[in-house]
Amino acid sequence: MSLFWISAMLVIGANVAYHICQKSIPASAHVIVSVIVTFVVAMTASFPLLFLSPPEADIVSVTKKVDRASV
Repeated sequence: MSLFWISAMLVIGANVAYHICQKSIPASAHVIVSVIVTFVVAMTASFPLLFLSPPEADIVSVTKKVDRASV
């Protein structure tokens, strides 16, 4: 299977999962707290991937490359 199809299936699967999870949030939940929890979970899940990715340089030099678009 080519990288294109793997990427396409990943995007479709993530989109479906996002919509299912979005619909399952209770209407009584506070919107801001829900967003904060979502970002904390995403950060917690993404942080270990930093150490699993191929090392390009030290963390300080990589962090300096982040610009305002990421913020």
